[in-house]
Amino acid sequence: MRLAILIAVVLLLLAGALCLPRPYPLACPPGTHADPDRQARLVARLQDALPRLATPEAQAVSQSPELGAWCFGQESELREQGPLLLDQDLGDDEATARAAHLLLHLLVAPWPPSQAPCAERVKAAVNAEARALSLELELRQALGVTTPKVAYAFAAEHQQTPPAQRTALLERLLHAFPDGAPGVPGLAGAYAQRCRASEP
Repeated sequence: MRLAILIAVVLLLLAGALCLPRPYPLACPPGTHADPDRQARLVARLQDALPRLATPEAQAVSQSPELGAWCFGQESELREQGPLLLDQDLGDDEATARAAHLLLHLLVAPWPPSQAPCAERVKAAVNAEARALSLELELRQALGVTTPKVAYAFAAEHQQTPPAQRTALLERLLHAFPDGAPGVPGLAGAYAQRCRASEP
């Protein structure tokens, strides 16, 4: 009897473990590939560069800089319930900075489940994007990226702005160009559209 109960308990625990949500799929999505050697190289760059940045965002990412497997393909993005995807054509330093941006989103999701009004959700999402973009730009500067593949129109102004005011600067720019502009991603408009689409 005791053995039967023990076996039942073990089976329940195993079933629960198998049903736990996985932060990453077992394989990279179609059109992308894993590159453990390059990931290790980028993580080493992160571990070296993040302590130079005295920001809460850098500290958060430095505490857990890998968070699963990374995949490399044609673009950099973070898919829901998917791995971190990096543009394989980025140089290592630019890719490192972009990875930090995406890792921050993994730690603090810009679009968590919420019943708040769209305006509030978009404002919070833009704040999260501004903090991630600021971290990316600060790492580009720390790593000496001078000719990035992905150029931001606000990079120079960001660098000249006192660190404590950089997130607010980027928030204003993202709200000023909700649908984007050359060198400015259309994030505010994209989040607003996403929120409207989810409304009943």
